[in-house]
Amino acid sequence: MSAAVAHAPKAPVASRRPWRDRTFIDERHERLLIGQLVAHPERLGELRVGVDVFHSSRLTLFRIMRRRADAGLPTDLEAMTGDLVAAGLLGFAADLEEEWWSHPLGLRELERRLRERWLRRRLDVLGEQLVEAARDATLPIHNIITTAVEVRAALGAITT
Repeated sequence: MSAAVAHAPKAPVASRRPWRDRTFIDERHERLLIGQLVAHPERLGELRVGVDVFHSSRLTLFRIMRRRADAGLPTDLEAMTGDLVAAGLLGFAADLEEEWWSHPLGLRELERRLRERWLRRRLDVLGEQLVEAARDATLPIHNIITTAVEVRAALGAITT
C-alpha cells in the first residue's frame, strides 16, 4: 500500500448518503402516496410534502408530476404517458396506482408517515454535524459554537 493511500483522510460522514435504511426511508408509503396521486391527480394540489420525502424512481415520478402541474399541464396517467415512457416509468406508475387501490390510505396519513422519516434524516444530519464538530480537536471553539447555533436554528425550524 502506498504512503498516500495509507494516510489519506477519511471520507466525510455525509458521504454515506443517500439513506437506504428503513429507519430513514419508507418505500412502502412513498409508493402508496405516489400511487394515490396517480389515481387522484387532483390531490397533487393538496399535498403538504415535497421532493424531500421521495427517493429513487418515486422521486423521478413525483418530479414529472410536479413539473407538469407547475406548467399547468394535466397530471393524469394518460396525459403523462409520453413523459413516463421517456423516463421508463409508465409501468411503474401504473403499478403504484394499483398498489394504492389495494391499500387506500389517506393523503394526510401518508404525508405524516413520510414526514416522520424526513425528520429522522434531518436529525441524523444535524446530529452528525454536532458530533463532527465536537470530535475535531483542531476546530476553534468559536467554530464549534457556530455549528451548535446553526443546528439549534435548524431544529427550531423543524419544530415550528
